[in-house]
Amino acid sequence: MTGNAPVSPSATVPSSAQSMAVPSSSTVPIKESQALPPPLVRGQSDMAPYKKTGFSTPVYPSTPRSMTLGAPPSSYALQEAQGMGYFALQPNQGSRLTGVEGGYMSHSPNSVQTFTANSLRPSPTPTYPPPSTSVYASTPTPASMSMPPQAVHPQPLPVGPSTTEPIPIRQSNMNASGNLSDVSSRLQSLSVGSDSTMGPNSAPMPAPPPPPVRQGTESKDLSDTQTVPSIMSSDEEEEEEEEIPMTATNLPDLTHVNRAPPVLDPPRHVPFNASISAATIFRDQIAVVTHDKIRVLQVRPGAQFDKTVSDPSTERIIPQALQHHALLGTPQHPSATSRDIRALSLTFCPPIIVDGQVYPEGRFVWYGTYQGHIGQIDTAKGQVTHVRVHVHKSPIILLERLGHSIICVDDSGKVSLWSNRTEPHCLITSTPEMMRIDLPKQSHVSLAGALLWVCTVALAPRMPGRQPQKTLYVRCYSPLTDKRPFNMMLRPGEYVLTDINGLGGVTCSAFIPSTPNHVYFGHDSGHISVWTTQGQCVDQVPVHSEPIVSMTGVFNALWTGSRSGKMKVNIPGESLRDIVKLWPGHRGTVTHVLFDGYGQQYIADEPVVCTVGEDNYAKFWDATLTSDWLSNEVSRSAEIYSKSHSLRVLSMTYNLAAASPEDIFGLVDNMGLFQRILRSSCASQTTQDGKSVMLTPDVIVFAFQELIDLEDKRMTAKRFIMGHNKKKAGKETEERERMPSHYRAWLEKLISYVRLVMPETPFSVVVTENMIGLFTCIFVRSSLVPRIREVHSYTVKTGLGGRYGNKGAIISRFLIDDSSFCFINCHLAAGQRKVRQRNMDVATILQSTSTAQPLANDPAFAHGGDGLLILDHELCLMAGDFNYRLNMRRELVLSLIEQKRFSDLVAVDQLHDEIRNNPAFRLRLFQEAPIQFAPTYKFNRFSNVYDTSDKARVPAYCDRILYHGYIPSMVQCTSYRRWDATLSDHRPVSATFLVRIKSIDDTIYSHVLEKTRADFLRYREELIESCCRYYHCI
Repeated sequence: MTGNAPVSPSATVPSSAQSMAVPSSSTVPIKESQALPPPLVRGQSDMAPYKKTGFSTPVYPSTPRSMTLGAPPSSYALQEAQGMGYFALQPNQGSRLTGVEGGYMSHSPNSVQTFTANSLRPSPTPTYPPPSTSVYASTPTPASMSMPPQAVHPQPLPVGPSTTEPIPIRQSNMNASGNLSDVSSRLQSLSVGSDSTMGPNSAPMPAPPPPPVRQGTESKDLSDTQTVPSIMSSDEEEEEEEEIPMTATNLPDLTHVNRAPPVLDPPRHVPFNASISAATIFRDQIAVVTHDKIRVLQVRPGAQFDKTVSDPSTERIIPQALQHHALLGTPQHPSATSRDIRALSLTFCPPIIVDGQVYPEGRFVWYGTYQGHIGQIDTAKGQVTHVRVHVHKSPIILLERLGHSIICVDDSGKVSLWSNRTEPHCLITSTPEMMRIDLPKQSHVSLAGALLWVCTVALAPRMPGRQPQKTLYVRCYSPLTDKRPFNMMLRPGEYVLTDINGLGGVTCSAFIPSTPNHVYFGHDSGHISVWTTQGQCVDQVPVHSEPIVSMTGVFNALWTGSRSGKMKVNIPGESLRDIVKLWPGHRGTVTHVLFDGYGQQYIADEPVVCTVGEDNYAKFWDATLTSDWLSNEVSRSAEIYSKSHSLRVLSMTYNLAAASPEDIFGLVDNMGLFQRILRSSCASQTTQDGKSVMLTPDVIVFAFQELIDLEDKRMTAKRFIMGHNKKKAGKETEERERMPSHYRAWLEKLISYVRLVMPETPFSVVVTENMIGLFTCIFVRSSLVPRIREVHSYTVKTGLGGRYGNKGAIISRFLIDDSSFCFINCHLAAGQRKVRQRNMDVATILQSTSTAQPLANDPAFAHGGDGLLILDHELCLMAGDFNYRLNMRRELVLSLIEQKRFSDLVAVDQLHDEIRNNPAFRLRLFQEAPIQFAPTYKFNRFSNVYDTSDKARVPAYCDRILYHGYIPSMVQCTSYRRWDATLSDHRPVSATFLVRIKSIDDTIYSHVLEKTRADFLRYREELIESCCRYYHCI
């Protein structure tokens, strides 16, 4: 709660309200024992008692203030009063106002704050904390000050009927133009009496309750304290804005992601009977470390592997620890079973010379051990050929191929570069170049491209007046120092890790040849950060809701593996938020994501990416995402292989507020509501012979919210506890029998209206679905029913963290010919300040997954999707009670409504503001027709008057209809309007659309697909060529 929250005018002041007696002298001096408490800063933990009671947090200035009777208020004093939660002052002209003497507040050093009971008004009235609350312990009370004995605070004022006009105070101190309003002028404009000097025409304002004081034992029970609702409140507005964890809106947009695994044909999976501690690949070979053995396998298309039986033609099993110990040949070295001589890291070698013979790259494998030894394995013979023991004395934490060289780093910071720059020679017997780097404990070391990166999280040095902060330090080195200095940075790059950015420690890194000046780091917070070689962090984006464990660059994309086994692919462009692929890769942590950039030019079939997981599987995937690329490209040529037809779609949304069909017959406006809406969707057309034909809609979608009373806790709680399962057998309770009757009654009423308005056009009901107040009913012209397939609907709950269906959505989909339709009926979180919660509801709904069977490679879906996601469909209509409000004072809103300046209202609409300013907002892909009608919420029921209750809610455009077409030209909104009906505190909204659907010619489609495959082969060759050009120039 902020200090300037407005107060409802519903509170009245009894004429007998007691005032605090104040001496006629100008000030009351401070005693040393009565000093004000130290300044309090908003957001500190000691402010919790204020937040719990709903009272505005006081901020004590460094200079005391006093009450000077009869003196005009200074601008400073007025602003201080505003900051302390008071928003109105009463003047003192020697007259008694509402039975209490007024007074002005002024600034006077060395004097105490003194307020009359009527001079300043807190907002809202606090619920006083218990006497033991520590926050009041140091606050001076009237009894402790130099006051007359009769000076006491009055009791909290009762709430009564309003006798004054609403006070136009906004929560955010913003005026209609979006600028900060003048606090002083606004406070002086709020008069409390007709004889006030603040304005001759000011309306009287009721006297407020006093500031909170420490209550004695004789105070009344705290539970009796009443609060005054604010004029900006709504159903849940009294609640503070909760902290939203890093879930929906903070994560990248997954609405267009393809979830089909990029499997090869045939699939290639290799099982192992032991855990894998290290792995590397070259072309179609993979080498893994399992305990004291190294296994080298050749994974060709169609090869079958068994984790218990090995095939000598495709696999070599090398007892690495045993052969390594044998080559040492001295008794002082560890035994053959010692962990110290087991392989910790490994890599395939570039072309080298062994015993005077040149061997191609990939023939030999190097490995590093815990003791710092380096060994060489001949994969063709399956044996360890050489061991070097004196180069490193610490565990080898990094062993990678770097062009024609091999780089080795141990955990003490010692770096050895085994160069093979001019011509191949025996690396294992050569003398390496030695370097030393600063490598603190718990650092992450990686090779990205041709550069060595070291990332460390540590506390920054303590600065005067500032607490040390956890900071990520990034250092960059160039091992190939011919053209560049070894240390690429004069000072390490720094990035402060705070709760706001949520960035964690670095766990992995990746490099993409198309962006040679950037490196990508994966973090245990689920983020990916982008750094330059100059040590600047240019971007950081949350990609996973869990730690990123492994990562690699594949051509122009980033592949990441998470702790839960999920794989994600995103293509860095304008933003890392563009996720193009998501699928479950493993049943455990993805420990390695491997891609061979050096051997691509020798691969005859498709390039592969290998992932290794804790489920002891190595899986190979299509590196170029062939299926996705073909689907996206083919769908762009839909006009070539398909014929289009037009359909008329009518969509209506209405929050019924638990109204029943019988309530329609109460007033004339309500009786003809649905008939008017249905007739408005019809259009007349003149045929070639001059006859006039009435065109009816082909699809009619009714989206209702609050069809039952959500405030009926007995019914909704029972439904929440017992769940809702249509297939569940057995006797249902009375409440569960009552709830379907509401839906059935409305369904029967809708059927009768459709038959009444369009008797010559038969319609069929294809979808009916409900979820605690939500109800979707879809009619389709009967002649179209044979062309409809794959009808499916499901629900998404967003209330109580997804466990309760009072808020959420009903998603319905079907296919007509070769086009896909998806209709969303939603009810989002209510409350003026619940914008983040509504955004999270939207993200949860749009990223939900259908329970239907996936339809892979169906041309009816967009983006190569399979129909499991909402935006897989070519046309999406989203209607419902979005609950986005207007950020404007109620009086200004009512004035603009009277002047019909609806565009000015839309300019302060929260939904449009999120679309304009929030790049992560999921509804940015959707469109809305221009709004040319008054707000649809909130009205007095059975009246056309906006809310006049104590809460006095600000009118808002809560009821909306949005649309999204995969191809923008395929959908056109022909009407968008509000209807006058008094059944509910909402007003219904309808929209009609003209939609183009397609019917595919299979023969032409096959030709387009073949041409697209040829284009893809050229595209893949370009990717491979650019990749090889970079790696072989290192």
